[in-house]
Amino acid sequence: MSATQPGCPWDAPHLHQSARVSAETPFYTNALADPTEDDEWVHAIMWESGGSDSDGDGWTNENELSIGTDPFDNCPDNYSDEAWPPDLKLDWCINVADVVKFTGHIPCYYVGDACYENRFDLKTDGEIGAADVLKLRPYIINHQCCTR
Repeated sequence: MSATQPGCPWDAPHLHQSARVSAETPFYTNALADPTEDDEWVHAIMWESGGSDSDGDGWTNENELSIGTDPFDNCPDNYSDEAWPPDLKLDWCINVADVVKFTGHIPCYYVGDACYENRFDLKTDGEIGAADVLKLRPYIINHQCCTR
């Protein structure tokens, strides 16, 4: 999963991030965007191809970059820290409140649809549906929380 920057000399898997990050262009949106020469793209994060999990939270770096969570942080530090993929409510514990956050995003079948947000695409397959909600099941059954 690497975006291509016009004229970029790097041939290893990597990500280009816009230097103009805002609420309208958050980091995870840029992970899948097609940069143009007009954008201010920078090399943001390098990761190993395959199944590397730098923060040890059970989610690969590649999946975390697609979802929009920090592949180097396994637990949120505050209520705005997108660190752990299943923690949609950002309260350090996975429960029904995280399932409720899917409201308005299911079903959503195409990247680019108004209902689509990478943050809810836990399967990283380009659509949001029941399979994404089911990714939360083992965490809810085990009453799993992360520790800061």
